[in-house]
Amino acid sequence: NHVHLQLNKGETMKMKSMYLSILIVISLLVSMLTWGDTSAHASDQLIPPARLFYVKVGGSGDCSSWESACDLQDALSLTLTSEDTIWVAAGTYKPTTTNDREASFQLSAGVKIYGGFPATGDGERNWLTNVTTLSGEIGVIGTVSDNSYHVVTAIDLDVVTVLDGFTISGGYAYGSPLGSNGGGILNKNSNLNLNHVVLESNGANKGGGMANIDSTATLSDVTIRVNVGHEGGGMYNSGSDPALNTVSFNNNVGMDSGGGMCNNQSNPRMTNVTFNKNLSNGDGGGIHNQESYPSLVNVTFSENTASKRGAGMFNAQSSPILT
Repeated sequence: NHVHLQLNKGETMKMKSMYLSILIVISLLVSMLTWGDTSAHASDQLIPPARLFYVKVGGSGDCSSWESACDLQDALSLTLTSEDTIWVAAGTYKPTTTNDREASFQLSAGVKIYGGFPATGDGERNWLTNVTTLSGEIGVIGTVSDNSYHVVTAIDLDVVTVLDGFTISGGYAYGSPLGSNGGGILNKNSNLNLNHVVLESNGANKGGGMANIDSTATLSDVTIRVNVGHEGGGMYNSGSDPALNTVSFNNNVGMDSGGGMCNNQSNPRMTNVTFNKNLSNGDGGGIHNQESYPSLVNVTFSENTASKRGAGMFNAQSSPILT
């Protein structure tokens, strides 16, 4: 196993408004793409738990079956326990039908949520063909400033909580009362597992795709692409030690630092991770480390760009371990 560090020439970056305009265009284009860079094994057999709730687009039932499926927010508003599971049929779900930017899909401790079921509900789960999208695009289509601050929030969840088989897009965290961090996912003081997830076309001050604040996160078969943030276009970690296995960071933009990932006093563990074509207007096109000790095994950097230092990786008071 090797880490391939490839020298990338620094270049002058565009202004923030240009990046956001590009983000809007790519958001529309990327919705037509398949999940080509995720796992080829896109189905599994889930054993129904003791308490199972069913969700479909437009559902208005009591969540007790596919025939009586409910809306996702209705399911999340139930009194849920760590023994509960939610199955979600393909389609696009938004956290509100109003223009309330503070609305998000708020996860409950220990609850497991699986997307990727056919739109009708019945049938084999396949998260590649049955695309299940959580979208913060609640306002004017193509205008990010009226989107949800955070599409998904995990706050103070002390039990492992699972989100599996979703595309998360359209979060724009600037101005949020919870802090302008984590447009796609804000994971704060929580324990969150992400499997078979795509984070794309989100924006934030820190962690356009995902922000982990004093949290534990485990990511497996996750794609983080086309997100924008001042620090950590794809992911921002503060006081957090996420574990990443088979994760790709593609075409993310860090306006100040860390196009792909920005670590502040954090020690992420990365295995089989790629950083490709991420951009930073400052240091660290792929990764920016500040007082951090990340571990990298079989990690590849290619075609990343930084205007200042460390097109692939920049380290400040940090000691990464590369294998």
